[in-house]
Amino acid sequence: MNTVLFRAILLNRISASHRRNLAALLFAAVAVGVGACSGNGLTASSNSQLPMVKSGHYPATPPPYTFTFQPVNYTQGGKDSRVTAIDERPTGVLGVNGTTPGTYSSWSAHTPYPLSTAYREFRPKNYTGAAGTYMSAMTSSFYQAGTVFSPPPNGNLTCTTCGVVHYNKGSGTGYNSGCGITYCLWTFFQDPNEGTGNCAVTEVTGLATTNLAVGYYLQGASSCGSQGFEATFGAGGTVYVDFKVPGADPNTTQATGVNEKGQTAGTAEFNGVTEGWYYDAALYSTKLSAPGSTGTYPMGVNWNGQVVGYFTDNQQNTHGFLLVNPAAPPSEQVWETIDEPLAVNYTVVSHMNTHHYITGWYKDANGHLNGFVGTCTSSKC
Repeated sequence: MNTVLFRAILLNRISASHRRNLAALLFAAVAVGVGACSGNGLTASSNSQLPMVKSGHYPATPPPYTFTFQPVNYTQGGKDSRVTAIDERPTGVLGVNGTTPGTYSSWSAHTPYPLSTAYREFRPKNYTGAAGTYMSAMTSSFYQAGTVFSPPPNGNLTCTTCGVVHYNKGSGTGYNSGCGITYCLWTFFQDPNEGTGNCAVTEVTGLATTNLAVGYYLQGASSCGSQGFEATFGAGGTVYVDFKVPGADPNTTQATGVNEKGQTAGTAEFNGVTEGWYYDAALYSTKLSAPGSTGTYPMGVNWNGQVVGYFTDNQQNTHGFLLVNPAAPPSEQVWETIDEPLAVNYTVVSHMNTHHYITGWYKDANGHLNGFVGTCTSSKC
């Protein structure tokens, strides 16, 4: 196993078009080849180089989205399953079993298109020797991203928790194990500003195209405050850029989802309350809060700039949500609550693709987590 540690470069916030030009010259952070396997509004970024002006015109209010739900559980991974992402086709999904870092076990599954049969061909997506692997994002059956907990000592890695992007041969009939001489590569992310000791943590939570990831790192030696980042990676190195969310409490930001346009969603605390934020073309929309919520947690954003996630209400129940027009003034934002029909006061929506297939998990009457895929049945899906 060979490890190459590339130099990290810190830059000011870069526009999407400049990132794409830069990405053509770059490809990998730490690459490890495994041959065997109160108000809401838009605020310009204080350190962006090419801020853009919004037109003020937002999409018309859509009809309510409705979904039919299909369970996706990998029973060999234990009693608790989550579906964290789905590709665009949408024949492939990504999932996790377990409830703590030491028990997280990741997998992918595949089904023929269109969705006519249950998901099958479950394959592990775990980094060998790590205490746990939580894969949370994918761009296709070939690229997935997430976090590895307590990886074995390897080269210059010092993080106790490392972000990763995994490249494999694919899934489906004829792909066998999905590994080969040039496949099953793990690209590690260790933000140079992460802390030490228990704070030596970098997590990757979102992935777009094949060279753009978002996530967060922890700071300090004991307080471990979080800071959201974007990472553009390539053969020449990795560019880490911090998100500077206006008005957010210090050390509370996390970037949790990104699309191919570079539009990013995340969470932060604003005066001690966890709410969402949205970044698009050097402008931030902040303090996104679902109606009636005590905390709002965006988790993903699709190509249309629609945000999904979950929120807690004043009874401490958890509901999924879909937000349309996140960059609009509050009066033009459209929030929709999503609850899996079998859920007992707990539904999380983790991802939505361009075609409005959603993924997530819910808690059943026995207190177990069950993964699901939701198929949109609305007229404009």
